[in-house]
Amino acid sequence: MTIAGCAAGLAAKIHAGQAGVAGIGTVFLLMALVAAGATFGYAATRQDALAALRFSAAADDALDRTGHVLVVSGPMHAQDVNGDGLIDSSDALTVDVIVAPGSTDVDLAATAVFFVTGEGRYPVAPTIDRVHGDGDSQLEPGELVELRVAPPAALAAGESFTVELTPADGPPIAASGTLPPVIDPLMTLY
Repeated sequence: MTIAGCAAGLAAKIHAGQAGVAGIGTVFLLMALVAAGATFGYAATRQDALAALRFSAAADDALDRTGHVLVVSGPMHAQDVNGDGLIDSSDALTVDVIVAPGSTDVDLAATAVFFVTGEGRYPVAPTIDRVHGDGDSQLEPGELVELRVAPPAALAAGESFTVELTPADGPPIAASGTLPPVIDPLMTLY
């Protein structure tokens, strides 16, 4: 018998003067509704918990697959070493890099670095200018490295560029900048 059928039967008993039987029937009907609600609530809660576990496993798997994640820390700087009003191969661009929280070590010696302008994408060999850490090529959590890149193509005032870094086992990151209208000996780029 359905819940609607039980309710109709209880209403008929109340009209027939059998209120005591209808009262007991009402109690059983309410108990059935509470039990059905509790069962539904348990199933919904269980599904939420299973969904949370599946999401956590997927997030852990994604972090395991990317693992070696670099992050640019702070603004980029440009230095016009020779004072010619251009940023070229005799000058330097510096990018501060750290390892992302929760990530593993990144081998900087195996990290591909590219210099990108409107004219093309050029591989470059950065130098590690200064290191806050133990000084090896492994960038570890808590260490800060300043990578120094000599642009392969000359940049004039107002030009934009990007320095791309791709760890051997991780996603690429990019630091972009635009030179200001006037080239100073040392500039912070945003």
